[in-house]
Amino acid sequence: MIKNLVEQIIRAKYSVHFSESAENDILQTNKFLTKQGFAEIPEDYREFLLQTNGIIFNGTELMGTAPQQRMEKQYIFPDLTQINKLYAKYDYFRGKLIIGRLPESLLIYDGQSRVFAVLDRVNLRSRLEVPSFRDLLSCLIKISLK
Repeated sequence: MIKNLVEQIIRAKYSVHFSESAENDILQTNKFLTKQGFAEIPEDYREFLLQTNGIIFNGTELMGTAPQQRMEKQYIFPDLTQINKLYAKYDYFRGKLIIGRLPESLLIYDGQSRVFAVLDRVNLRSRLEVPSFRDLLSCLIKISLK
């Protein structure tokens, strides 16, 4: 199911996607992040990473296991490690994993409650919580690709 959703995004006009992550890269990223106190990469997000090492569509950014240079935009698209390091000093993010962002929100996985959420970047209030990455991706597609 995640594969179908990723393919739908890739077909969309103006989407940018990157080659799939290698299983070893996912394992190494997961090991590093969990040592830093973040949640493990959930299984359905791992499935996503095996399809694409990050994707950008209509303001939505979902991070992969390696930073991606976008030479034409003079921009480096951050990876899971880089984006989570930015928030490592905040206790709120212990046991959570930032997987992406929207212009005004963060996309996270909460390892304790086992939900994916869209958080307001300013007050960290949840705007949406769903039980799976598939559900989150479906919601993002409905909102972004109309």
